[in-house]
Amino acid sequence: MDGILTGEEFEKAVSMAIDGCKKIYELQKEALKTKYMVVKEVGEE
Repeated sequence: MDGILTGEEFEKAVSMAIDGCKKIYELQKEALKTKYMVVKEVGEE
């Protein structure tokens, strides 16, 4: 990329970045929940 964006391209890029961050956040939350559910189950045994 050359670093030159129109206003519309900039808005689209920021929107896409935010959407990607939201997806990653949800995946990270699920991974942590899964990990700690396994840890909790092992601790209860």
